[in-house]
Amino acid sequence: MKRILICRLMVFLTVALVSCSDDTSESIPQNPDKDMYLRVNVPRTYASGADETDSKETVINGIDVLVFAPGTASQSGLFLKSVSEGTPVTGKNTFQVTMPVGEGLEVHVFTNCHEELFRSGSYKGLGMKMDALLEKMISKVENNSTGTDCLPMHGFLSGVTVAKESVGKTLSVPVLRSVAAVQAKVDEAHTGNPGELLDSEGKVIFKLREFYAYFPADSGRLAPLKEVYETAVAGSEEEKKTRNVVKTTLPDKLGVRPIGDKLFLKSEAPVALAGPLYLYENTYYSDNGFDQPGSVAGNTQVATTRLVVGGVYGEDTEVSYYRIDLTDPDDPKKLVEILRNHKYTFQIMNVSGSGYDNPDDAAVGVPMNIYVRVIDWTDVNTEIDFDRENWFSSATKKIVLSGYADSQKSVSIDSDVTFGPFWQLSFNTSSTVNGNASVVPVTVPEGAASAMISNDRYEITVTGNTLTVKAKKSYGDLPAGQAYDDDFYIKVKNLTVHFKLTQVDRSPDDWGNGGTQEDEL
Repeated sequence: MKRILICRLMVFLTVALVSCSDDTSESIPQNPDKDMYLRVNVPRTYASGADETDSKETVINGIDVLVFAPGTASQSGLFLKSVSEGTPVTGKNTFQVTMPVGEGLEVHVFTNCHEELFRSGSYKGLGMKMDALLEKMISKVENNSTGTDCLPMHGFLSGVTVAKESVGKTLSVPVLRSVAAVQAKVDEAHTGNPGELLDSEGKVIFKLREFYAYFPADSGRLAPLKEVYETAVAGSEEEKKTRNVVKTTLPDKLGVRPIGDKLFLKSEAPVALAGPLYLYENTYYSDNGFDQPGSVAGNTQVATTRLVVGGVYGEDTEVSYYRIDLTDPDDPKKLVEILRNHKYTFQIMNVSGSGYDNPDDAAVGVPMNIYVRVIDWTDVNTEIDFDRENWFSSATKKIVLSGYADSQKSVSIDSDVTFGPFWQLSFNTSSTVNGNASVVPVTVPEGAASAMISNDRYEITVTGNTLTVKAKKSYGDLPAGQAYDDDFYIKVKNLTVHFKLTQVDRSPDDWGNGGTQEDEL
């Protein structure tokens, strides 16, 4: 039922790139004659409340590949050397592309926006400087309710070498969605029927029916600036992962939709999940978010994006409306930016009275009579490793077990390599603890649904999408040659992923932590 409601009520973005041209160009010899394969890795969304991923958020309908090559000594920088459309082949999000031979290449991949790239002039822009071209790739929202069935995405690889021997090889390219998602729902611990919030006595106090985004940005950069990614040491394992963005990359001529042109979802019945709505990145322009278009010094076209939920309070017969702002989960008084590839879920914890009579008044009014928190991000694959051939993602690589025997923890995993003989499980055989030196690595048999490996302290079961670690002994039971800390590895083809294991002297039921102790080493 929830999926039906989401599909029925969805408001989509339609993207259209503005035409671009640039005077900065350089003639570069063309030799695009080497067929290779690109595998596009779409991670789960970052940030708070990314508890569900709609299928539309992961679909890849097509890719365009722009390859930039170093210029000459007289003109430094990277310049467009080739552009091509990928041809789908068998395999998960895998496309055949024609790549130019060269060293120090930078490969940019765009998904789900071929027509827009073509209209932008990218296919006629050979020799154009990279920064100038990427800057002009602007996606714009059209004022209609139809839109597309997929989201624009972008990713890149640096320092790529394509040689004659590269024909038939595969590169894995991680991409980020060029938009953010926002959604709202009532507190799952205090709900009865879908979309209904209950008080401590089980009485219905609120029914969620509507969701609005006011002053959403009217455009967005398809490709973020490199400097907005999380910092990673050059050459480190972290640099190989799909990294989160920590700042916005906004178009030079950013505007917002006027108050009468909001994005919205409406239902005549309570909804379990209102949203998602998809938004371009935007920053905040005042400390309290009460700015409106025309009130921001230096730019009369921008304003802070804010959200409004609509629902029926208590015994009311009409829908009333409540403003909610995008704030820091750790500091509800601090506004934060809307970042690409983030999904923000707002959980309605309590409603203490009726709201505004209409959503427009709520959007410019003071938040009142509603308590909302951003859900902690759980059960999503946040850590992604790739070696340019294959990728592997996991919810975490730090696994902490409680202190009793048989305690266990499961985390979600995924890979583009099918679960089977290319998967191998192992402990650190050079370690002197937990009998690891005598534990033979386990290769997953063909057709097996799961595989298990065990040492003196931990038993590990792996499937294609779940890793489960179980403690064989209780905390305090530590014979000679055993340790609480241990290392476990999953190898998929040539990619090895390292997991750190430990056991602690506590239970998830201990009053001391209320079951919310962070599983960090």
